[in-house]
Amino acid sequence: MTCYRQSPSSVRNGGRSFQLRKNGYLEYLYYTIRAIGKWGSAHGGGTIKVIIDRQQCVSCGSCWDTCPAFFIQNTEDSFSEIVEEYRNDGNIAEGTPPAEAEDCARDAADLCPAQIIQIEE
Repeated sequence: MTCYRQSPSSVRNGGRSFQLRKNGYLEYLYYTIRAIGKWGSAHGGGTIKVIIDRQQCVSCGSCWDTCPAFFIQNTEDSFSEIVEEYRNDGNIAEGTPPAEAEDCARDAADLCPAQIIQIEE
């Protein structure tokens, strides 16, 4: 097997790259600190803003299926909304996900068939 180990520089830049180790066996697989939520908002987590254009929502459910920690279905109009604890100023269409939900929020935006979820850095 081949071992992939995260380089120190990849930790600093978000940990998305791994360097190939040449020892021929799987020694360690280091996941990014950011992905497992250890650094929190002080080190790059909780820094994006998510905005939903609820008027254009088609209630397909892809966002709340992809990221149930951040998106839910509104019981009154069946459109997507942001989980209450992550809303910005109580706005059901705008919020900031916690560090551990940023990747799934991005995935939900990418998978939305109506493309109504906007991510702002």
